[in-house]
Amino acid sequence: MRGPVETKINYIQKNGISIDRPNYSLHILLPANEDNLKYFSRYSKFYLLEDNQKVCWRVEATDWISTPGILEINAVEYYVNEFEDDVENGIAGGLIVKEENPNNPEVENLI
Repeated sequence: MRGPVETKINYIQKNGISIDRPNYSLHILLPANEDNLKYFSRYSKFYLLEDNQKVCWRVEATDWISTPGILEINAVEYYVNEFEDDVENGIAGGLIVKEENPNNPEVENLI
């Protein structure tokens, strides 16, 4: 996973009121297995834990063709839907995403 890399906050201002627009982006590589291909389609949402806060992300593009066996996902920070999502448990549409390092300790030492 890589990101976010943005260095400024985008905002909208009208009538003296300023509202920040979510603008962070992520680039994620996952195994192209059946579950990942089924869930991570365009416009699907997921939550990641960041500094003890759950941040909502929305998939904008997927690529399962360029690299066989790898699902490439581009996602952007998105709005939390407190009415439809179980934000407390990090569930958007029934999926809990936990950040895990796929490398074993031996591979980490080589890197």
